[in-house]
Amino acid sequence: MNTLRDALRGGTSYLGRTVCRDQGGYTMVELIFMLGILGVLGVLLVSNTRTGDQRKQLRDAAETYVTAVRHAESLAAAGAAVAPPGNPSAKASRPAYGVCFTAQPDNASQPCASSPSTTYTAFQVYARAPGNSCSGAVTDCPPDAATTIVNTYRLSTDTYLCKQYTYIDYVPPTLAMVAHSNGAVQPSFTIKVQKADGACENNVNYERSIKVRSTSGAVYVE
Repeated sequence: MNTLRDALRGGTSYLGRTVCRDQGGYTMVELIFMLGILGVLGVLLVSNTRTGDQRKQLRDAAETYVTAVRHAESLAAAGAAVAPPGNPSAKASRPAYGVCFTAQPDNASQPCASSPSTTYTAFQVYARAPGNSCSGAVTDCPPDAATTIVNTYRLSTDTYLCKQYTYIDYVPPTLAMVAHSNGAVQPSFTIKVQKADGACENNVNYERSIKVRSTSGAVYVE
């Protein structure tokens, strides 16, 4: 006995009626159904790819920050001689080396942030200026215009560092870590790297955390 399926696929008869159709064809309903499934799968694929890209950008930014901190530590360990911009013959060891946030990576007069912001878009490895212009320890003051920027790391679009103004110094020869956050030395704090629409903690889509433990010298991605 022929079934309805057989009939739609080109069976010779169904309920006494002859169906004249090639055996290998598809009905319009089947084609529309298949196209609908392909459309849904395409949307899911694009969405998952975008989500994966954003999470990768966050992970890469967080891990690059940790790498930058280790770079500053290695400069301190070597007592690296660093030349100020435009004067390559004036290389000298510096009293401290570190990493800071900035919202203006091209602003030479203010290489590191010294006031709160919600849109830090880069971080920089620096070497403190020779000497000490602070009233206390060299690390008591935020890095100033005399600081030499060794390297700048720019974040991808809509990616922000979130912890007000933060800078971490390594002081040779002991390599003591001095970590400032929100204008004061802190034994530990968390830096957020966020994908957001506009600024930190505003319409956050995804985030990663960087833990700073100055007492143990640990900086790592959580």
